[in-house]
Amino acid sequence: MENILEKLQNEVGLTKDQAMKTLSVLKDFMVKENIHIDWDKFIKGKYENMKESISTFFSNMSDKAEDFGNKISDKVGDMTAEAKRKIKDISKDK
Repeated sequence: MENILEKLQNEVGLTKDQAMKTLSVLKDFMVKENIHIDWDKFIKGKYENMKESISTFFSNMSDKAEDFGNKISDKVGDMTAEAKRKIKDISKDK
């Protein structure tokens, strides 16, 4: 399992999280296509590592979403302040 993850990272250029997601998609596809693999033997007890990697992946996504939300909030605040300034300037001109 670790060899496949390393190959996906080194040869394909995926991050560890992307490599883990790729393996998950591949596994789901193989199950749907009725291709049988002994996943317990294939993974060799790496469930805890996978669980930690998946947790890290979603944590990183959450952090990125928060950063994006903060950027949007800041931009809206800037636009609101600019609009208030322009309205004030227009009302002074009248």
